[in-house]
Parts: sequence; C-alpha cells; structure tokens
Amino acid sequence: MNEQAIRVAAFLAATLPAFIYLAYFAVYTRQRVITHNIGTAFSFGACIAFPIVVLVWLVKTTIGMPDSTPLGHALSEAYLAAAVPEELAKFLTMQVLLRSHISATQLPPTQTIILSIAVSCGFAGLENVFYVIESDDWGSIAILRSLSAVPGHAFTGAIMGYCIAKSTEKNKPSLWFLLALVIPITLHGAYNFPLEAAEAAVSSTINVEYSTLFLIAVLTEGVLAHYLLSRHATGKHFQQDDTAVPASKIIETAVSHPSLWLGLTAACVGTSILVLTNTITPENRIDEEFLPVFAVFSLFHAAAFLVLVHRIRATPSA
Repeated sequence: MNEQAIRVAAFLAATLPAFIYLAYFAVYTRQRVITHNIGTAFSFGACIAFPIVVLVWLVKTTIGMPDSTPLGHALSEAYLAAAVPEELAKFLTMQVLLRSHISATQLPPTQTIILSIAVSCGFAGLENVFYVIESDDWGSIAILRSLSAVPGHAFTGAIMGYCIAKSTEKNKPSLWFLLALVIPITLHGAYNFPLEAAEAAVSSTINVEYSTLFLIAVLTEGVLAHYLLSRHATGKHFQQDDTAVPASKIIETAVSHPSLWLGLTAACVGTSILVLTNTITPENRIDEEFLPVFAVFSLFHAAAFLVLVHRIRATPSA
C-alpha cells in the first residue's frame, strides 16, 4: 500500500467511528432532527478540538501539571489536561449553538440531546485524527480508540444534552444546568485517570486494578447515557417532535437500515476475537495490558448494535 493510500486509510479509520456513533444515537433516540442542525453541531465540535489540543499542550509545556505524587500527576492529567478543558469547551459550544446559530423555533428542547452528541462526536472525530495520524501503529490505535474514546465522548455528550434539556424546564433549572457540566467532567476524568495512573505503574498487578477501573468508568458512562436516553424516549417532557423533518430522507433511511448495524455487530465480534487472540498487538504498553478490557468493550458494542436492530424492526414504518 502506497503512502497516500495509507494516509487516506488512517484518516478514515480516525473519523468514521465518530459518524457511526452519531448515527447510532440518532437512530436510538428516534428523534427526527434537521440534518443541517446536526451538521452544524458536528462541525462546531470538530472546530473546537484543535484549539483545545493546542491550549492544553501550551499549558503543559509552559506551566506544567502538578506532579507531587504519581497519583496526583495522573489526576492532574486526567482532569486538568483533559476532562475540564474538553467538556467545558463542548458545553460552551452548545451554549453558542443554542443562542446564536440554531433557531429556537427549529430546536425544541428534546432535540438538544442529539445535537450535544453531535458536538461531542465532532470533537472526538478530529481529536482521533491527531492520535491516529501521528502514530506508526495507527491501525491498532484507531481500533482501540473507536471502542473507548470515541463512544466515551458520545456518552458524555448525551448526558450533557439531557441535562441541558432538563434545565429548560421549571423544575430546578439551575441545578440541571450545573449538572450538564459537572457530570461529564467527572465521568471523563474517571475514564482518563486509570490510563494515566497505569502509565506510572510498574507492577502488572496494579495495572490489572487500573484496567478494572477503566472498564467500570466506560461502562458507567455508557449505562448512564442509555438510561437517560431511555427516559428521554418515554418521559412526558421528552416527546417525539414530528415537525422536524430531516433534510435528507436518504441519510435517514440508510442509517435506520438493520443491515448496517448487523454488519457493525459482526465487525465488533470479529474485533473482540482478534483482540483476545493477540492478533491486534498495539505498541503502547498500556494499550497492550488493557487488551482484555477492549475485548469486553467490543462485545458490549455488538450487543448494543443488536438491541438497536431489534428497536428498528419493532418500530412501525412511517
């Protein structure tokens, strides 16, 4: 494979997962949203990724992160260098979108959730490009991040969007507005901390403990996001908005077709087999030691896609 083809493959491997998870949640929520609004939110999310990466790099190279102890340094890296700036940027982006670029007449509160997911997926897509393109081991990096980092951003985006939507109600709006920032930051930092702590650990036993924490953190994000989205689908304040007709019926039909998600289910099962048989061997020590966790993630993704297929088939055609 020539160099140009490799670059194209790496770029697609970095960006496609973001579109897949955005499509997944768009179908899962059964929310009809104007395609232009989703594109705007996704683009804004991607646009803020680069300045945030640059800002964090400048802070780390000029001021540095507190590193009194290995665990203290891991916490600083997890929260100050990742969770706080990234989730704050996405939160502020949502506020800009809701107040300036998307008309309130086009955007009932229920659609805030999928737009928040779009912002997060846009951010995750461009961030993923940085990680994948700069790595010689881009194939393994792309696969493993598509099972953890990219869906992790989508999960926190769903939670943020739900809280922002709830803040538009009369019941404790200030509390929900605050939770829209606090919960994603907490969960995002909990995701990053085991990875950062494992980097400093020398004992394989300790890394088993950190990999367990990593598994718990990602599953907590995923379960909470799906739980809130289920409340969105059934709650009296979160009803389907049939007035928002997608701009592209072709896109809606394509992402709602069961064969797409059945294919992705098979891909996830195949990935878990490749991981467990050590066919995928990442160069990064932490990624290699966390491989069993990534296999579990892959199987959970397969299960989620199968559930989505069931939901699609159980939904009457419009």
